[in-house]
Amino acid sequence: TAVGIVALPTLAEMATRKEQAALRRTFAWTLRLILALSLPAAVGLVVLGRPLTTLVLQRGAFDAAATDRVYWALQFLALGLVTHSALEVVARLFYAQQDMWTPFWVALGGLLLNASVGNWLLPSLAHGAIALANSLGAGFQVLCLLLIARYKLGGIEGRKLATSLLQAGFASAVMAVAVMGAQSIWLSGGVTTRGIGGAAIGALVYTSVAVLVGSPELRSLPGLLRSRLPRQ
Repeated sequence: TAVGIVALPTLAEMATRKEQAALRRTFAWTLRLILALSLPAAVGLVVLGRPLTTLVLQRGAFDAAATDRVYWALQFLALGLVTHSALEVVARLFYAQQDMWTPFWVALGGLLLNASVGNWLLPSLAHGAIALANSLGAGFQVLCLLLIARYKLGGIEGRKLATSLLQAGFASAVMAVAVMGAQSIWLSGGVTTRGIGGAAIGALVYTSVAVLVGSPELRSLPGLLRSRLPRQ
């Protein structure tokens, strides 16, 4: 959400000036950055969701069974972390062009898909069906809006987007293996060690692998963060 809010004024200015090429490049880069950050976070939720839920919530009446129920839904919501993050950026591309109706109609379609899938899967997945349906509904909106944006902008740098997804996916897979390996070593440790320690290792491994495979989004992140720091 924060990235989408920050990007909106820039996208709106480019749209007002009819700078189509700049609008396309800025939107595509922002989307790739969001995916490079949200994909490992989603994988981390799946791998570390149980110890982190135990650490944060499991006390008093919130017992191990409640943790299991939360983690069951959390696994499906992890997908939604990616789809909702992407939706924040893609929808704002249309807002920047003063097009409110396209995201609205697409959102109605996503709502129908959400309700249909949730109702269909509820008997088999219980409350996990609601989480999965919500994630898929957002994903449907992202795909529809991207197809429309590709037509309106004359492309969305699809090859670069695919490359970034492959790089982020590979780095996330390596991260997951490293974290699960660390968890097996620390199995006798407490949830603090497995949760926070696993998160630290995951962040380090993902960043290192992503930079090694040449992710331009991760490589540009330090400079982007420095530019946002207040100047003395």
